[in-house]
Amino acid sequence: ALALQSTTPMNYYQVFHHISQLLPHDCVIVSEGANTMDIGRTMLDAGTFGTMGVGLGFAIAAAVVQRNQNTGQRVVCVEGDSAFGFSGMEVETMCRYKLPVVIIVVNNNGIYSGVDAATWEMMGKMGDLTTVSGFPLVKVCWSSSPLPPVTLLPEARNDEIMKAFGGRGFLVRTEEELRSALQLSLSDWERPSLLNVLIDPSSDRKQQVRDFHWDWVDSLLPALRPPQPPPRPPPLVTTAIT
Repeated sequence: ALALQSTTPMNYYQVFHHISQLLPHDCVIVSEGANTMDIGRTMLDAGTFGTMGVGLGFAIAAAVVQRNQNTGQRVVCVEGDSAFGFSGMEVETMCRYKLPVVIIVVNNNGIYSGVDAATWEMMGKMGDLTTVSGFPLVKVCWSSSPLPPVTLLPEARNDEIMKAFGGRGFLVRTEEELRSALQLSLSDWERPSLLNVLIDPSSDRKQQVRDFHWDWVDSLLPALRPPQPPPRPPPLVTTAIT
């Protein structure tokens, strides 16, 4: 239901619904975020919790292999705006070597979540945004800043960074813009592209339902457990005869 909504700004499910419909079935997907995937399929994941900054490097390596082996596979790198910030200047490397990587930045204005432009402006009127925040989750000093430390600059123009080095950059707000930009990017084999997809900062995921089974792991557990000592004999009971 969330994927079929037609709202602006979009939510995560709308974005990935359209992406999944348009990506080639044999493409190489690089996913960079703060959480570990339980089961890796045909994708390169960032690894354990919080390891961000490797996504663009993974994508460059995959694109070089694709070029050398002429596999005809597209390399698609899916990033959050926070993850992109760790190694975003690697788009220069992609442009310099003309690696046709398609980067999709799902931009929610923050680490996990941020605020929209209107809220940002309102917060600026409430206090100094450059000071350390008194955000309840951060036990540092309390100050006049109302801005949570997980908040990034709203609607940052990551697409312009790609354009600055000669790649293709797209600012995406709607489903129509997303589909158009992704189709254009996938058809261009001469240079990299970046889709800066602005979504609702308050967008969240629904409750996850595990649809895979770990029965094969459970079956190994008895063999992995250390041997148990034999049971102790019951205590000897004696009766005194008087």
